[in-house]
Amino acid sequence: MPTQSVGTIGQDLASVQALAGQLAFDVDGSLRDAVLGIHRMVEGIQLMVDRVLDLHEVSAATAN
Repeated sequence: MPTQSVGTIGQDLASVQALAGQLAFDVDGSLRDAVLGIHRMVEGIQLMVDRVLDLHEVSAATAN
């Protein structure tokens, strides 16, 4: 997968995470719990995408 695609995925995930974070303040009860769960899952995925980008940068620097 091209680095640009992974970077775009990272931006999309950041947007979803921001929306979920904002929505969590607008709802209550079990719906809020679900939105916070989504927020946490997206945060974990974002960390994985960031790690892939970091590894790609290291391998590209090593190859040169």
